[in-house]
Amino acid sequence: MSLSVLIAVFSWLALLLFLFTRFPARRAALGGFLAGWMFLPTVTYPIAGWPDYTKTLAVAVGVVLAIVIFDLRGLLTVRPTWADIPILLFCLSPFLSSIYGGLGVHDGLSVVFQQAITWAIPYFFGVLYFKSLAGLRELAMGIFAGGLIYVPLCIFEMVAAPKLHLWIYGSTLGDLSRSAMRFGGWRPTVFMNSGLMVAVWMAAASVLGIWLCAAGLLPSIGAIRWTWLAALLVLTTVALRSVNGWLLLLLGTILLASSSRWRTAAPVYSAIALVLSYILVSATGIWSREEIVPAAAAILNRDRAESLHFRFLNERVISGNAREHPVLGWGRTAAAIVDRDHLVFPNADAKTSYAVVDSLWISTFATFGAVGLVGLFGTLLLPVTLFLWRFPAAEWKQTAIAPAVGLAIVLLLYSIDNLANGFINPVFMLGAGGLAHCVPDRKAPKQLISAGMR
Repeated sequence: MSLSVLIAVFSWLALLLFLFTRFPARRAALGGFLAGWMFLPTVTYPIAGWPDYTKTLAVAVGVVLAIVIFDLRGLLTVRPTWADIPILLFCLSPFLSSIYGGLGVHDGLSVVFQQAITWAIPYFFGVLYFKSLAGLRELAMGIFAGGLIYVPLCIFEMVAAPKLHLWIYGSTLGDLSRSAMRFGGWRPTVFMNSGLMVAVWMAAASVLGIWLCAAGLLPSIGAIRWTWLAALLVLTTVALRSVNGWLLLLLGTILLASSSRWRTAAPVYSAIALVLSYILVSATGIWSREEIVPAAAAILNRDRAESLHFRFLNERVISGNAREHPVLGWGRTAAAIVDRDHLVFPNADAKTSYAVVDSLWISTFATFGAVGLVGLFGTLLLPVTLFLWRFPAAEWKQTAIAPAVGLAIVLLLYSIDNLANGFINPVFMLGAGGLAHCVPDRKAPKQLISAGMR
């Protein structure tokens, strides 16, 4: 572990403890998740006898430590409900996959621990701190602010190439000659795994910025006009040269605008139905999706179309393997991705070749089967569905409710991105836990509004 990485890790822990001594626990936890995920190094260090050190582990364990020290009483108030069944299923079912696949108890417990660190801890911290409308408002504002903080860093890397991680932490994030060049320019990575992950983050912040402006929640402060800053955030997202960011930004804006104008959640329900339908037809092999490739070539370019075709070939191989163990998957074994017929790499010299895993949905299906897949998308989409059911679209622009609406759409957009990519973001899981437990308080809207402003 390099000196700069060690300094970052211990400085962040000190900063986190300082935040809990100076601010309310909710804001301190939010600041810790945002600061850790946006600025800690993206590295993996093996530790003998322990899970590998990663950014995800550092963020989760750091916040757990701070909450145990400063807010243990609050932590003990968390009570799971039936809405938490998907996250529990997603985190515990891998143990069964390991046992079923003959990988043993140790492997099963290791996967459960990893799932808990990555998904369950931020989810239940969302339940603890962001289950109220006031809490969800702070989370929405925090993500929007995080996007604004990334704007100058993204602009810098668009000009000077994605080198901030190299300069500060001594390592690059992938091959700059391939992964960072798109449409004739540099695609920023800043301190995240890839430019695609940055695009999702910036698109989410942009959608929230647009919606908060439309709801009148970003008023001018002196000479600063927040609408201008929101516009700058949107322009930066467009300039990132990431197709996934463009599509998520466009889709999120359309869903919010159409639902608000027509005072119905039907467009959002339709998007949820399309996500589930896509997973169903792709997992069962009913639709090969080859028809999408020519359209991508016409709309974007040949390079992007070939990339999409390569992705579909890999998913065809992996989903075929997954259908051999459809309920619990193969566990963490190479059998889940082996390409027996050399469909992906027909000219490979090796006797055995393997498909490339890009998307989270296909990785989950192959590794943990349909049970894990239900757990994953139940974790992501059930909170959105519950929120839509509890809060009618006619109320979405109310001051207290609007930020939570934006978060619900962001969580849906994150779910959609996981159909093509596989990037983890624990900040979004804070929103999932909060939305799953958020219920209307018709008796005290004024208190909710004022609490959100403190």
